[in-house]
Parts: sequence; structure tokens; C-alpha cells
Amino acid sequence: VRAIPYPTALGLTVIGLLLTDRAIFSHIDYSLLLTFIGFFIFIGNMGRLPQFAGLFGQRLYFMGKMKRYSNKLKVDPAKCIGCGRCAALCPMCSIRMEKGKARAGDRCTMCYRCVNSCPEQAITLLGKKVVAQGTIETYLAP
Repeated sequence: VRAIPYPTALGLTVIGLLLTDRAIFSHIDYSLLLTFIGFFIFIGNMGRLPQFAGLFGQRLYFMGKMKRYSNKLKVDPAKCIGCGRCAALCPMCSIRMEKGKARAGDRCTMCYRCVNSCPEQAITLLGKKVVAQGTIETYLAP
């Protein structure tokens, strides 16, 4: 729970600095500040694109290492009911629907969205069975 919204807190901080120490603003490197602001706006908008969501948001560090994991995604056709949740949630479009069943591709970034959303626990990544499924709602306070 936030006591004060971020824009209000930022405004109060700037006003407080203006009232107490105006000289501090002469020491700020504004070009560097604008570079950082531009960078964060750019990265924030890139995260909205599905092709970049899995790469930048979760696995940038592992980008070169993912090749050895890409073939670990398994879909059990006997358990799959063809709901399509996994294909809809995959940020890399690595899961596709074929003949009413999910089919694993080779571009998995191990974000676990498919594993956590499958109602029948038909998808596994690094094992033979799903031990637990977790969604963001699990960690949010009621």
C-alpha cells in the first residue's frame, strides 16, 4: 500500500530541494539524466512487445545458454485438452496448436508461463511431472 502516489512524492521531493538547497541543481548532469530516462522509457515499451517480453524481462542473462534448454519443453498429448492457454501466453510463440493439441517448439526461454497455466499439468520443462504451479495471484495479498 502506497501512502503517497509516485508523481506526488517526486514533486514534493523536487519542491523540497528547491526550497532547501537550490545549488544542488547546478551540479546535475542533465544530459546523463535524460539518457537514463530515455533508456528506461525504451526498455519499458520494449517489454510490452511479446517477442521481447521473455527475452528482456526474464532471460537476458541466459540468452546464450538457452540453446541447451530449448528442447526440454514437453507436452503430454494424453493430458492436453487443447484449451490453448499455453500457446496464448508464450512470449516467444514457442508453443503452437496442432490438431487440437499443444505442440512444443524450440524457442523456449523457460519463463514457465505455460507450465503454470496448464489446467491439466500436461506441460513440463525440467522433469517428468509438475510438482507445483505458481501464478502471480499466489503471491499477492488478498
